[in-house]
Order: sequence, then C-alpha cells, then structure tokens
Amino acid sequence: MTLNLSHQAAVGTNYQTKTIFLAACIIIASILIDTSIVKTSVYTGGLHGSTADILLFTIITLIYAIGQYVILKVTTVKEHFRTRDMIIVHKSAVILQYVLIAILLITILQMILTSSYSSIILKIVTWINYSMSIVFLGILSKKFISWYSTRRNWILIAYAIAMIFLCMYGIVSIIDISYGLTHGGPTKVGITKSSVASIDTPSFISSIVNSAYFIISLLAFISTWFATVLLLKHYSNKIGKAKYWILVSIPLAYFLTQFQTILLYLFTPIRLTDPIIFGITYTLVFSASKPIGGILFGISFWIVSRGLSNPQVKKYMIISGYGLLLLFTASQHQILLLNPYPPFGLPTICYVGLASYLILIGVYSSALSVARDKEVRMEFYRSAMSQMSLLKTIGVSEMEKQLMKDFKSIDKRTRSLEKVSRYEKDNVKEVLHGLVDEMDKENAREILHDVLTELYSKSRPKDKF
Repeated sequence: MTLNLSHQAAVGTNYQTKTIFLAACIIIASILIDTSIVKTSVYTGGLHGSTADILLFTIITLIYAIGQYVILKVTTVKEHFRTRDMIIVHKSAVILQYVLIAILLITILQMILTSSYSSIILKIVTWINYSMSIVFLGILSKKFISWYSTRRNWILIAYAIAMIFLCMYGIVSIIDISYGLTHGGPTKVGITKSSVASIDTPSFISSIVNSAYFIISLLAFISTWFATVLLLKHYSNKIGKAKYWILVSIPLAYFLTQFQTILLYLFTPIRLTDPIIFGITYTLVFSASKPIGGILFGISFWIVSRGLSNPQVKKYMIISGYGLLLLFTASQHQILLLNPYPPFGLPTICYVGLASYLILIGVYSSALSVARDKEVRMEFYRSAMSQMSLLKTIGVSEMEKQLMKDFKSIDKRTRSLEKVSRYEKDNVKEVLHGLVDEMDKENAREILHDVLTELYSKSRPKDKF
C-alpha cells in the first residue's frame, strides 16, 4: 500500500514537473518577444500602435494569465501551507496575480476604446510586483539568517546576502520607475504622443538613481552567482577545477561584458556602416545576459533535485530553480521608461512577483518537507555531496525550530495547569503525565540537538570553503 502511494506521488510529481517545464518555456519565449519588441523599436523608428501590435500585446497578456494560473495551480499543495505565514503568502500572491490580470485587461480596453492608456498603470504594475518581490525575498532572507544562526553554513549566509541585494534591487527599481515616469512623462500614452518616448539628457537626480540601479543590479547578480558557485562547488572535484570555473564564470563574464564600452570601439567599423543593424544586434545579444545567468542559478537547484528520491522535495527544488530563472529574466522595468504604445514589457514585469513567490515557496516548503520526513533526513546524512548540505541544513534547522516551538507550547500549557484552583488539582497530575508522554515522543531539544550535531558532523564533507 505504501509503495503504491509512493509510486502515485512520484507519477503525480513527474506530471507536475513536466507541466511547469512546458509553462516556463512558453513564458520565457513570450518574455523575450515582449521585451525585444521595445528594445529594437528604438532603432527602427518606434512602434506603430497598429491593430496587429495591440493583438500581439493581448496574446502576450493571455499567455501571462494562463501561465500564472497553471504555475500557481501546480505549486499549490495544501498540506505544505499549514503555517500561518505561508497561508498569508499564498493567498496574497493569488489575489495580486488576479489584480494584475485585471489591470492588463483594463489597459487593453483603454487602447481599444481611446487609442491610449494611462501611464499610471505602468507605475502601479511595477509597484505591485517589486513590492511582492521585496516582501517575499525579505521573508526568505530572514529564514536563511535564522537557519544560519542554528547551523553555521556558508551557503546559507551567501543566499541570505543574495536575497537582501535582490530586495534592494526591488526598492531601487520602484524609485527608478516612479521618478522616471513622473518627470517628463505623459499622463496618457498613445499614438499621437509618441510610440516610443525619446531619450532625454538625464538630470542630476536621474543620474544618481541610474547609478544606484547599476550598482545594486550588479551586486544582486554577483551575490547570487557567488551563492550558486558555493552550492555547486562539489562538481569541481568531478569535472576538474579548471573546467568548473570556466563553466560557472561564463554567465558572469557575459553579464559584465555589457558594461564594457571598449566593445563599442572594437566594432566601430560595423557600427558606422550599418548603425541600425548593429544597434539591434548589440541590444538583443546583451539582453540575454540576465536570462543566461538565471539559467545558471536555476540549474543549481535543478541539479540538487536530481539527487533526491522524495518527489515533493524534488518538485519544490525545481520550483525554486524556475523562480530564479523567471526573476532574472523578467526584471527589465527600464523599458517601461520609454512609454511604449502598446505597453510591451508590462506583462513581463508581472512575472517578477510570481517568480519571487516561487523562490520563497520552493525553498521554504523544501525545508518543511525535510523537517517532517525522517527518511529524507537520513538520506542526506548518508550523502556526502556538498549540494545536499543546503537542504540538509535548512531541513534540520527548521525541525529544531518546530520542536522548540512545540516545547514552548507544552511548557506554557504545563505552567497554566499549575495555576489551577485546589478544586481541580486532582486532575492536574493525570494531565501532566500526558504532557510528559508527549514531550517524550517529540524529544527534548537539547538531546535531539546533540544527536543531530553528531550525525551531521560525521556525514559532513571534509572539503574546506
């Protein structure tokens, strides 16, 4: 019976994994099309705002609406949302996704009826998504710090720092879009205004905001890359250190290359001969730097999932990987500063909040699953792979926190029983015996901590940071 249930769970998880993969492929393709249209329009004379453009925008919006529904449906497993915080996170994510769909539909209706749309919509959508990202990734960074306080693991603190920088990136993005659209931007965007706004000389404040955005985005990418390198460092022993560092350094070098102005000088002949083709090619090539990095960051979690036998934990690791991929692919709010008509790039920004939700729910649900499954923990103790140390650490830390919480709850109930009246004291002894039995079943934290520390130290790889 148990084997049948396990087989059914594995089959169900496999189906859900394939569904997420298909949805993610379609979503990534729509994001690349959505953002490329605006970026290339700068060199081709702007968007025309034709019926075909509005129809294409509607199709991309429809892909977002269906995609987010499928992803939320697949990632929702009720038994893993028992904690109060996760219930609130899940419900808020679902509600805000439907709010975003409603806003996109209103935008489409405005364009059909008035041949324009309110520029405030660009701000609202950006505010909602980056606020979701700040809250969700802020919660996750707090979790990483909490787990690190229990078990000192460099991977935990690396991911905590990465999540903090991603939160800061969200804050700077909100400031950037708010200032950029408020100063000089029209209240209504339509064909008569300009299909793509002209790029004016930046003011002093604008330069400061742009500099802050550049620095924070750089730190967010590098910190996430560093955490990924730590998570996958075990593979340097398998494929060789030279190959390993070359492979993991390619996305970082690709990302950093776009900031090197020397490249413009190297291709000066082509740039002068055909500036339009050069501009389009240069923009499209380096637009892929973040998605390429997102693929590396996502692969790290997918590799971890390959070594897992538990279907639920495996699924949540995969979800976390897709979340990172989507987050770095969709974080392109600056194209909205061009006030495009139709507002291509707007559906892309709507994935930022969803991606942050996937990262949080994937990592935290994995920790809960490991904390509640003894067989999974024993599997980690027997494994010497360093990439398993992330799950092993967060799972054991979360279990200890849950046990300590139960201990405090039982202790509180015991103390309250000690304060009952003399008339009720005849029953107190019997109840206290029940509480002691409950404590024995759950184990005291001190004893459990000693045992787990010994097991953890024996199974921990000997390689140094």
